[in-house]
Amino acid sequence: MSNLNANTITKFTSGGVGSVFASTGLSGPNSLAFDRMDNLYVLNNTSATIVKLTPEGVGSVFASAGLDNPHGLAFDLAGNLYAGSNNYIKKFTPEGVGSVFITNTGLDRPGGLAFDLAGNLYVTNYGNNTVMKFTSTGVGTVFASTGLKGPSYIAIKGGVPLPPRR
Repeated sequence: MSNLNANTITKFTSGGVGSVFASTGLSGPNSLAFDRMDNLYVLNNTSATIVKLTPEGVGSVFASAGLDNPHGLAFDLAGNLYAGSNNYIKKFTPEGVGSVFITNTGLDRPGGLAFDLAGNLYVTNYGNNTVMKFTSTGVGTVFASTGLKGPSYIAIKGGVPLPPRR
């Protein structure tokens, strides 16, 4: 769990007992995602960086993201990491090389990101009360808009699976 104002990540046992997992290099941690090797990626809102934490809690800067008001992280099946920003989505290779994946195509403060097994990226748009669907080539359409008021996060049943448990 990210503790935005305490600049820490808390880890819980299956019995609900929490302890600080990481605190070094965090500045406004707001979004979390695991890769297939059980590394935890943390999006720092304040510093606009992405920190990679090993399963032991050792942290390093994965990417100096160049993001503006960043929110939302998700991995695709190929192991690329996607991060939301004010009006765009950046894609980072497993080595941390970033490029703009989507820009100015109906995005307004994207927050939640999730992939389905077909490689489509779903993005919540807090600013315009929609959920967008983007193909793997970046073609976007409005997926949902009825009744939404400030959608923030999203999960897809049957989407990209979490890493195997140890």
